[in-house]
This record gives sequence, C-alpha cells and structure tokens, in this order.
Amino acid sequence: PEATAGGAAGAPASNTAPPNYMEIMQVLDFKTVHLGIDSLYLSFKGTLKKEMLKELEMRKEYAQSDDENEQALASVVIDEHLLEVKDKGMGRYAYILEDNWYQIKISSGKGRIPPVYVQLKSELLNCFGLYNAINQLRGLLKEIMEGPTEELISRADLFVDFATNADLGSVNRTQWIHRAKNTGDYWKGKEFTGLSIGQGGQISARMGSKADRMAA
Repeated sequence: PEATAGGAAGAPASNTAPPNYMEIMQVLDFKTVHLGIDSLYLSFKGTLKKEMLKELEMRKEYAQSDDENEQALASVVIDEHLLEVKDKGMGRYAYILEDNWYQIKISSGKGRIPPVYVQLKSELLNCFGLYNAINQLRGLLKEIMEGPTEELISRADLFVDFATNADLGSVNRTQWIHRAKNTGDYWKGKEFTGLSIGQGGQISARMGSKADRMAA
C-alpha cells in the first residue's frame, strides 16, 4: 500500500482513485494554462435561398478564373461578414466559404445531406464564447436559408493547454488509462513530441508540444 502524507497506509492504486493524487500533482508541477473549445461543427437542415445559390455559383466561377482581377471578386458579404468563396467544393458540398472565424460548406440543394455544415473556429469561440458564437452564426444563416432551420452539433474539439515538469516520454503506453484500441506515440529523434489515443473512433485524444507545433 502507498503511504499517505500523514505516514499511514493509503488505498492501493486503482483506475478511479490514484493514490496520493494531490501529492503526485504537486511533485509534477502540473498547471492548467487555458482550456475550452477549439472547434465546433454544426449541421443545419432547411431550405437554401435560391438567390444565395446563384451568388455563390458566380463567386465560385470568379475563384476558378485565371484572371487575377476576377479572382479578387471571389468573396461574398453575408450579415456584414466577408467570406472567401473557394474555387472547389468538398465532397458533396459544392460551395466552401471561409475566413478566420468560419468554414461553411453549402450543398447545391440536392440530396439528403444537411444543406449547410459549419465549423466554428478557435478564434471566434475564444473571443466571444460558445453561446455568443452560435448566436452570431444563426444571424448569418438567416441570409443563406429560408425560415426556421434544424441544427445539430456533430463534433466538438476540446483543448487543454498545460505546463508540466514531467517527462511524459518516459510514461509507458500501458500506463495511460483509456478504453481505446488504437494508440500511438511520436518522436523526433530521441525527443518525445506527443501521443494519440483512439484515432478513428468517436472519441479520440491527441497530446503534443505546443512549441513544436508553433515552430512547424
């Protein structure tokens, strides 16, 4: 059994109650710096406005042009927000609109897929918060879709920025507690750079050095 701070024997280690958790965390000097939602993905059902589809088709043709002057016109203002219209669609979505707050995928109005699929990006979520960010998006969608729409959150990417003096590369892969079948660790030479748990599943996690990502 593990010894407690008072010297008495503590409970044996378990998945639900690690021994002397606070003492271990103090030794490791684990500090949370920031946490929140990095990206949020929502789909919207409803009817697309025909005039908006015509506008997007024209802007997409500008984006595909070899003329730089026409390429400069490949953007659209929606709810006083300037969005770039990409020259190519993505999968079954014919139109892609993007800036530093949103990536908006819009279908041609045919098929059974939700006609609008939106990624709310980190800058918007961290500057305005979740509920204000979604309300801003709803205002924007009023210019794209007719009447009431059905919305569904399909994916959320959460993040925790932390600092620690622990050598995470020395942690054995079997010591991470999870139910996932797929795990992986990453190295740059002899330097540990991160790990992944549950890639390809409905719930997954990634950990890595923020300094390395910024340098890349």
